[in-house]
Amino acid sequence: MLRADPKCFLKPPYVGVNGWIGIWLDGPLDLANLGEFLEEAYRLIAPNRIVAAWDESRQKKGIRST
Repeated sequence: MLRADPKCFLKPPYVGVNGWIGIWLDGPLDLANLGEFLEEAYRLIAPNRIVAAWDESRQKKGIRST
């Protein structure tokens, strides 16, 4: 990601060494992509029971998860 689009992604100081990737917010920004990145990042760290409950809630509302 960092090499593919350095104008969008960065390796943040301090946490970048642990594999974290940042997103530049001070330039042109596709909000739909930002939402997808945020949801994917949350799913990677959230407890499975929370993700399952979230998916169930979204499914009841007819919202598709990424």
